[in-house]
Amino acid sequence: MSDVSLFEIAARMAAELDSLYKDTFLCRDDLLAFMEANEWFGIAPKTNDGTPMFKERELENFKALLILWLSAYKKPGCEKIDLMLEYFSGIYPVTCRLYREFIVKRDAMNEPSAWKALDYLLSEINKEIIKYSEVELENLIKPMDTGTTLVAAYMLADFLQTAKYNGKPLTRWEYSFDSRAVTEKIKHAYSINDFAVMAYCVFSEEAWKEQGMIEKAVKSRKLAELWLFTALHFVCALRLSDMKRLPAPALPYDGETVLKKILDGALSKSEATALVEEMLFRLKLKPMKPSKTSSYSNVPELKLFVPESLRAPLGMIMAISLAHNTEIKPGDGFVFSAYGNTNRIKNLFGERFMAALGNG
Repeated sequence: MSDVSLFEIAARMAAELDSLYKDTFLCRDDLLAFMEANEWFGIAPKTNDGTPMFKERELENFKALLILWLSAYKKPGCEKIDLMLEYFSGIYPVTCRLYREFIVKRDAMNEPSAWKALDYLLSEINKEIIKYSEVELENLIKPMDTGTTLVAAYMLADFLQTAKYNGKPLTRWEYSFDSRAVTEKIKHAYSINDFAVMAYCVFSEEAWKEQGMIEKAVKSRKLAELWLFTALHFVCALRLSDMKRLPAPALPYDGETVLKKILDGALSKSEATALVEEMLFRLKLKPMKPSKTSSYSNVPELKLFVPESLRAPLGMIMAISLAHNTEIKPGDGFVFSAYGNTNRIKNLFGERFMAALGNG
């Protein structure tokens, strides 16, 4: 069975659907971004001069969603909503009914935040929204603090708080999000001084003691993940999607024992260093290409360089996060479900870090 080009598939479908994409298909970034956002639907396509190639049978894995994307491409928000609700009503009928009732009642069909909130919701859930616990709903909505527009985040929060099923709201919690317009975010490289201050706050044992960081991270999975997420930025320039793919090392003890040893100061620096060295070895043993460009040829593999002086502190930070996420097996990717949020950053790293960060 011969391979077919993703771009040719999309062009043919766009013509059949009379999609607005049909006149712009030569600009392929939007299509590639759609495939990347969906992690290529679990398929690793071959490439031919940079063109992703699929077998006909592989198209069935994403044909319906590609049709939906092409149908909604550059359409007004209200049409995007109708198309999404029509398609996903066959998968999540209750969720779609509740969302339609919500936006009709709010007269929000033409608000951009309405379709953006729906797009996020349908891309993230894996069951009917009424089956989510309060904790699951928090984990569902919190990434919107940094991952989408603030207005869309509030739209989804409003949906969860006001939509009712059998007379009860979906949640009794009130979600809030950091304002993103209070201070101007830094758009240029940090100064050497600011960078040094942030590195000190993240890796120095003196800073850890000043802020009680180990105790905070041992008690809070979210703070532990935030700490590791931040620390990795000093040793690699990777997107979040690739940071999550870095191969986790094996902890020397079970998670509870690791946390107790760290609190007691009994996890040795050599044990912490070994964790980082195992991660680097696993990455070298099984090299990976950046997920966004993995379908192209001549793309360099993911690289990490961890200075000797940082291996012990990074290993300690890594150990705390992994001890909270015991479901991660050696070689699996890391979990970062709680990053961003300036209040959380300030709580963990302190005012000095926030000032160097530029309150961004």
